[in-house]
Amino acid sequence: MITHEVGHLFFIVGVVYLLVRSRSRRWIGPGWKEFKLFLWFVLAWNAVAFAGHWIELYIPPEQFIKSGGNTTDFVVTGFADIVYYVSVLDHLVLLPASIFLLLALRRWRSPEGAST
Repeated sequence: MITHEVGHLFFIVGVVYLLVRSRSRRWIGPGWKEFKLFLWFVLAWNAVAFAGHWIELYIPPEQFIKSGGNTTDFVVTGFADIVYYVSVLDHLVLLPASIFLLLALRRWRSPEGAST
């Protein structure tokens, strides 16, 4: 768990570095806006995932409703449980991030994007 969380922290530091660099270098032109949006979504995902991993350690096992060995439900009793639940739905952040990355790559690949 510690190694995994350190990975999230390094990922966060790397994304923040790219965002700061994008401001100092003034990344403009086709695809750069989409790439910056991708970075913001990835940053949000990492922050929520980091928090969710730690919160999960403190959730009592009784809050996870199991059926046939699989978790089927989760009982929400407070704000920390809501943050954990949202962190499990990380695909809702990663899907738009992936779309923005693909849009940036597509614009960079186009003849108009390659000339700048």
